[in-house]
Amino acid sequence: NTPRFIVIDNVEKLNKNSANALLKLLEEPYENMNFMLIHDNKHKLFETINSRCIKFNLFFNHNQTIEIVNKLLNINIKEHFDTSFINNYYSIGDLINLYNFSLTNNIDLNKTSLKELVNFLITEKKYLKDQNILSLCIKLIETMFYNNFLKSKDIKFYKFYKYFADKFFSTNKYNLDLETLFIEIKASSINE
Repeated sequence: NTPRFIVIDNVEKLNKNSANALLKLLEEPYENMNFMLIHDNKHKLFETINSRCIKFNLFFNHNQTIEIVNKLLNINIKEHFDTSFINNYYSIGDLINLYNFSLTNNIDLNKTSLKELVNFLITEKKYLKDQNILSLCIKLIETMFYNNFLKSKDIKFYKFYKYFADKFFSTNKYNLDLETLFIEIKASSINE
């Protein structure tokens, strides 16, 4: 009789089969079972799931995000992350995943640049093993392009970003080989 809460982060990334299984549970939930579905993009959420939920829109500014991460991890994230990671806006989940990834892989994020981390993720093919790491890798690549553009004001970094975004969308949509895409990114932009 104890209430149970099931938290699903990045629910917009569920494939069709997973979404249908979740939908069945939402339509006929067990007694005392509650779901918290977290997503970053409501437009990608299956409408059938969306229509069965009570929605709460929460938006955290950068300082609130850092404060929440510090409380959840019981650390001062500024002591563990280089400013290149902290100064870019990542979600609470992204920062926690990045911190946990750094612990698991013995990476000192105070001494590792964004470019070095992306290079490591691609070289070691970490994105193939974990969907959260894939998502994080894509966000880090986007941040790298954005930072390069801000520093240089060179339009080629915007073009890299646009090209990469289009290629990733096609790769994801048509279930193409991710490894080829990331090798191309490494060859064309990380080595720039």
